[in-house]
Amino acid sequence: MTSLYAGLPVYFDDDFFSVTIENGSDVAIVWLIPITDQETDFIREKGWEAFEDALVRQDPDLLDPARPQLDLVLHR
Repeated sequence: MTSLYAGLPVYFDDDFFSVTIENGSDVAIVWLIPITDQETDFIREKGWEAFEDALVRQDPDLLDPARPQLDLVLHR
């Protein structure tokens, strides 16, 4: 794992995605997910939506820092 991806905390209720702080500002709650070089390149080329689609399809254990890399295909 060489980079971090900021995503919504999918294991929590939707109400946990943001919080309003004392001054009235809304703050997004994000989850920092360790990702590999290939996953980083995939996000740069295909976008975060495609990466999140791959996460949904493959359902990796995002809490495991030694998880296998996602099965991604880059078309250059």
